[in-house]
Amino acid sequence: KRIEKMIAERNAESLYYIFEDGESKGANVASGERITLFFKNGDIKRVVVEGGGEGTYYPSNLISELKNEN
Repeated sequence: KRIEKMIAERNAESLYYIFEDGESKGANVASGERITLFFKNGDIKRVVVEGGGEGTYYPSNLISELKNEN
């Protein structure tokens, strides 16, 4: 059985690294009161951020700055 959905509540935050054809395309940081991740065949297909959602996209050349912030 595979996971289909995951819900994080109360000041939820996600960090998602984006790859296309095996190449890094960047990363996305999102936060909100609730984050719901929807999966298909083990891969994230959709992310829903609710309640004061905020997000920042970091292109691959700035990922090192993201790692220094955490």
